[in-house]
Amino acid sequence: MDKPLTTKYTNSHRRADSTYFELLADLADRVHEIAPPSLQVACTSTVSAHASTLENLTSEIAELRRQMQLTTHSIANCVQSHVATPRTLTQQVLYQIRL
Repeated sequence: MDKPLTTKYTNSHRRADSTYFELLADLADRVHEIAPPSLQVACTSTVSAHASTLENLTSEIAELRRQMQLTTHSIANCVQSHVATPRTLTQQVLYQIRL
């Protein structure tokens, strides 16, 4: 009695898969034999380049903080002097008398 067509197809398909995997395994073995035993690195970067960039960014941030503090201090002084300065002529006269 013949096997059903699906069984024939499945068995031949398994053999094809098996052959494919054997070929793939052989290829992997050959690559392993050819490749050097040490690790290979595709890309490197130097620590000094990163350290230099980090140092520059740190300096820039410190300078920006210093400028912000000066600006904030200047604005605060300006606001205080504006609030303390009388606006009307009467207020100015009274302000001068108090001095």
